[in-house]
Amino acid sequence: GSAQAIKERCRTILTVFAKHGMASRLGTLINMLCVVYIACRQEKASRTIRELLAAFPSEKGLTTAAFGKAYKKLDAMLKAHPQDSDYTASMRGVAAVEEFL
Repeated sequence: GSAQAIKERCRTILTVFAKHGMASRLGTLINMLCVVYIACRQEKASRTIRELLAAFPSEKGLTTAAFGKAYKKLDAMLKAHPQDSDYTASMRGVAAVEEFL
């Protein structure tokens, strides 16, 4: 899983959320980290939850428990909608992915 492949996968995931009107739920840092984590898993990149959370040590509320709760919600929403690659992700979401990677 190269950084470029992970970015593209994040864009695809963000596209699915945007197309189905769920992009507003991605406004928090923890939800964006979940998108990155899902993309890493899909690309078979070895990034742990702790690694992602450690990148933002000063952020309050970034715990493994909070991450797990957010991850379950986003993963379920993603699985409920087929991916549709011809839709463009919101620039806000793409910018956030670029910032993390």
